[in-house]
Amino acid sequence: SSGINAEWPLRPGKIAIISTGNELVKSGPELASGQVRDSNTPALSHMLQEDGYNVTLCSHFPDTLYDVSQGLRTALQQADIILTTGGVSMGECDYLKEALPTVGATVQFGRVHMKPGKPTTFATFPSGQLFFGLPGNPVSAMVTYKLFVLPALRVWEGRDPAPSAMRVELPETRNLDPRPEYIRAVYKNGGVELTGGQCSSRLLSMRSANLLLQLPPRSDTCTSLQKGTLVQAMIIGRL
Repeated sequence: SSGINAEWPLRPGKIAIISTGNELVKSGPELASGQVRDSNTPALSHMLQEDGYNVTLCSHFPDTLYDVSQGLRTALQQADIILTTGGVSMGECDYLKEALPTVGATVQFGRVHMKPGKPTTFATFPSGQLFFGLPGNPVSAMVTYKLFVLPALRVWEGRDPAPSAMRVELPETRNLDPRPEYIRAVYKNGGVELTGGQCSSRLLSMRSANLLLQLPPRSDTCTSLQKGTLVQAMIIGRL
């Protein structure tokens, strides 16, 4: 449906995870002013391991067009599938979308109509290699990994990409967003509970989540869903 004409090798792909942003630091000493710990790289590495994949390369791009372009060239020499976090929004230092054509990529889409994950970007290379630019907010990165990256990895291996799903009762009344929304929940003891606040920067909302509840966009005739409404739930962890 994206107009991609590539024959994938039906084998486990080599995966690179790359974080972007001058403000990011690895775990270690106390943070200096303006610094933020890189939670996306370890979180995505863990999710990939849980799903049966190994990471070939973990790296970091400083916020310059040159460094981003050179970093992509290095990643292309080592990986089949490149995952980046951050750098795909509309900020002054978000260079990934500008850098992709310089390394031969064709951007298939650069924004998606969903919450969280609006800046998600997908690009392809003539070699068949794939690029996924995930948002920098931790929850957005993890949700879009489940929705976009994991199905692509399964197709790469010749497996069925469709996620496991179930119908559940919405545990509380929710106002609908203009975009389709995926909210984090946990299934336990035969019932479903939300995992607290659903802000895309709140990493704790993913910690215990094993479901993504799929809510429709708001319309003129439907602005909220009542508690107990049956909704589709994508299974993202052990029940």
